[in-house]
Amino acid sequence: ADFSIYPNAQGRFSFTEDECHAINLACRRDDVPYKSVFPTPGGGMQLDTVPGWLDKYGKDTVFLIGGSLYKHPNGIRSAAQEISNILSA
Repeated sequence: ADFSIYPNAQGRFSFTEDECHAINLACRRDDVPYKSVFPTPGGGMQLDTVPGWLDKYGKDTVFLIGGSLYKHPNGIRSAAQEISNILSA
């Protein structure tokens, strides 16, 4: 696998931040017989919360964001540019 998708805390599902942090760390382990994968939290992720999660999870995380991109007042292209700006800061 290249990605491990899991429900993120504070979204629509009942995962705690501790559970999500444990999954995030497990994805990066190098003491197991398989290669590490990108942790991919999703499920209710919001565009405006990405900076906080980026600080907690690190830049080598794939954020699965859907609905909040479509709700951006200037359209999905502007939302994608905003995320790109956040990740390259």
